[in-house]
Amino acid sequence: MELDSLDELYRQARIAVRAEEAAKRAAKKKGLTVEANEDKIGLYKNPANWKATRGIALIHEETKTLLGNFTEYRHRTDPSARRLVKESPMLPLQAGVEYVSGSWWLPPDETPKPRRAWQTKLEATLTISLYTLRVYAPEIEVIAHFGVGQLDRVELTQETLFAQTPGTAAQMIYLAAGTNILPLMSQESIRVLKLQLNQPL
Repeated sequence: MELDSLDELYRQARIAVRAEEAAKRAAKKKGLTVEANEDKIGLYKNPANWKATRGIALIHEETKTLLGNFTEYRHRTDPSARRLVKESPMLPLQAGVEYVSGSWWLPPDETPKPRRAWQTKLEATLTISLYTLRVYAPEIEVIAHFGVGQLDRVELTQETLFAQTPGTAAQMIYLAAGTNILPLMSQESIRVLKLQLNQPL
């Protein structure tokens, strides 16, 4: 029995050695030593190699929910590599809007709610401020969805241009009809919407 165990250990050691040799041959074919390949991986781990380029507003494709502000970082040695980092309200100007699918990049408690049958839908026209994007749009039409006594979703009825408030650097963002803007609406906008619709605050 002990002999079998030693034979098995030897066989596993030979497999490991062969795998290591195969990895070295593959790296050599690509013109890299194993050490050079490890250095390259280290380049992506080093925060100094990432440069912030622009702000992006992300929309969840499946639920059409506006997720928030993200700063795009590009790698200094590999321009095709990028990272998106969620930011607080104070961030660089938004340069655009992008759509993303799935929820693997968001914590479970931030997963957008799926569309469902709504208890009540009410239309309103008002000025809305998206606090975390630092933009607003005057007199826009929205559909407010209320379910089980609470505001669940606020959708744009048409493509809408949001812009920064006067006195700041110019910034404009177009959001498509059907986009749920509730997660980023300012508390004041939510309060005015509920008052206009005669809903409890």
